Amino acid sequence: AGNPNYALIQREHDYSPRNSFRLWTETVLNKSKPWGTYQIAAAKAMQSILVNKQLDILLEKQVLIDSLTGLYNRRTLIKTITTEISRVTRAKKQLAILMLDIDFFKKINDKFGHSAGDMVLTRVSEVFKKTLRTYDYAYRYGGEEFLIILSDVTLNDVTHKSNQILQQI
Repeated sequence: AGNPNYALIQREHDYSPRNSFRLWTETVLNKSKPWGTYQIAAAKAMQSILVNKQLDILLEKQVLIDSLTGLYNRRTLIKTITTEISRVTRAKKQLAILMLDIDFFKKINDKFGHSAGDMVLTRVSEVFKKTLRTYDYAYRYGGEEFLIILSDVTLNDVTHKSNQILQQI
């Protein structure tokens, strides 16, 4: 950053660093001055708040979502079905509620074990997720029972969607 032989420049009665230092700058990223007690305490408080928020989100998910299938659970169904019925009634739209049950599911569990049964439940739920519209709802109602709510549909739409689900499964 300049000629070291001219490290100081004499001005009238004092000396100053060489002029070449004025041109030299350094940008430092992701560094801070050392933190004091207050900043450390504030950071720890923020960390605690964020961890608690993450736990709240996880707990809410566990309360509303079936852990095996990833579908809404029965508790969520009870909370949302009344709202959905009110919404379509107010909008004068049609609503379909499909109840689905996997035939002979007990035989699958008995013959191949519960892990195979879990795989069947997971695959069926994947069909629902892939086949349903983003504003339709699929719930795991009980063991191998599912409930689907289709909003704003005609009888032909429901028949077509039901057949589509059946073919995919």
